[in-house]
Amino acid sequence: MFFVVVILAFLLAIAAYTAFCGLAVLFVLLPGLVLLVPLGVAAGVALAGVTAVATLLGLKSWRPRTVGPDEVVQGTAGLSDPRSGTHFDRDWAWPSYLAAQWLVDLKSAWSKGREATDASWEHLNNAVGRLSHPGWWWPLLAVPYAACAALTIGVTAAGALLTVIHLLVLFPIWMGWLLLGSTLRSVDALTQRTRGATASCPRCFYITTLPSFECPSCHRIHHDIRPGRLGVMWHRCGCGWRLPTMVVRAAQQLPVRCPRCESTLYKGAAALTDVRVPVFGPTSAGKTRLIAAGLVALSATATASGSDLSCIDDDSQQAFQDATELLRRGADTARTPASQAPPPVTVQLTTSRRHRAVLHLFDASGDLYSARESNAELEYLDHAQGMVLVVDPFSLPSLRQQSVGTRGSLLTVPKPVAADPEQTYQVTAQRLRDFGVTTSHQRLAIAVVKADLLADLPVPEDMRPTPDNVRAWLIDNSLDHLVLTAERDFSEVRYFLVASQDQPVADAELSPALPFLWLLRCSGIALSPKHLIGEHK
Repeated sequence: MFFVVVILAFLLAIAAYTAFCGLAVLFVLLPGLVLLVPLGVAAGVALAGVTAVATLLGLKSWRPRTVGPDEVVQGTAGLSDPRSGTHFDRDWAWPSYLAAQWLVDLKSAWSKGREATDASWEHLNNAVGRLSHPGWWWPLLAVPYAACAALTIGVTAAGALLTVIHLLVLFPIWMGWLLLGSTLRSVDALTQRTRGATASCPRCFYITTLPSFECPSCHRIHHDIRPGRLGVMWHRCGCGWRLPTMVVRAAQQLPVRCPRCESTLYKGAAALTDVRVPVFGPTSAGKTRLIAAGLVALSATATASGSDLSCIDDDSQQAFQDATELLRRGADTARTPASQAPPPVTVQLTTSRRHRAVLHLFDASGDLYSARESNAELEYLDHAQGMVLVVDPFSLPSLRQQSVGTRGSLLTVPKPVAADPEQTYQVTAQRLRDFGVTTSHQRLAIAVVKADLLADLPVPEDMRPTPDNVRAWLIDNSLDHLVLTAERDFSEVRYFLVASQDQPVADAELSPALPFLWLLRCSGIALSPKHLIGEHK
């Protein structure tokens, strides 16, 4: 009988406990879950929203990591190299928000919300862990766990919703940003192409359409100023200085540097029409004299036509002054050193229609053109829009004999050149072919100099210095092979007879500026009437 009572009491206790648990679930757990789960979800949504707003506003305790110029340089900003495949360092500049910072902000908002939910789970687990053993009340633990789960669900759902909203808002901005950047890049490149604008380094002879630019504030060098990940309208240096994007804008406002040797280039480099004209020929042919006289005549021609010619740097200004003084005194031209090619004489031309261009005249010793091995470093030959071959008429055997018969002695005849012009031409043309230069896209001016010294020789009196007459005269004087080879190699060859001295505009038929005026007109720069130099094909 005692055992029966014990068993009944035990069963009664189990029934009471079960009833209590059912009542607890019915009147405590379910109401708690019904109340706390929505509240937890709402709290999670509110927490995610506050976290996102605080992150985007950059509040002190919620401020995300800022993607700065140091990370751009180190390659940790998540950006591709502005000039991938080159040896240039990344520019020390602030990236655009749409290029890198937006993703950091989004990740930071997610991480802040996740940190809040992780902290709530950790506190709950620690509190439960401090209880010795769960008792009859253990089903009630579902309430706080359900609340934490609801908080997590709310944060996750709100974070996902905010991410979608963030992306939907940024997407049209991205599209506009990319469209604007692409448009500005295309306008920049098209403007350069239309103008024929490039940057020419006078030191290392490097040619580029994308020079480097120096920050006026901290003097850091920026290698890629084009619209892109570092800014569409403005390229903000790491020091905070705003640099204009687009080469054609920056070249007019910032110091321009050569990207290869970092030499300072002229203002407007890669934004102005750039015309490079090497003047080559044998030793003592009169190359330097032609450049000196041609510069003075160019200046006079520009002034007469309402245009303007100005020197671009101090070296060119000094060369122009020396040329003016040399022609005024009628002195002999000093021989060009054969050790290395000197920097070009560079002038800026502004036409009456406000078209600006830069003309580079390259002069090197004839010794550098005498053999294939000596002209390998003349890199400027590879990037010329046109070339001028100087022919000394007194180097021709037939003319030498005529000069002896006329003047009676070689001592009164100008010193002959060391090599004939055809040899110099062949060496130079072979050098161009070896370096992959397509000469069929270039023009060649053949200038027969010292026309003023030919006055005493028995040349045809009715011969006017027209291109056809000069060409026929060269053929008659055993340079037919040079003429035919040049016309085969180059897209167009024009012949000039010039006087190696300053010629006023009124006497333009023998002006030393004529070869340069023709090549300038071929590049779209008109400084003289068409009838003086003829039309180019």
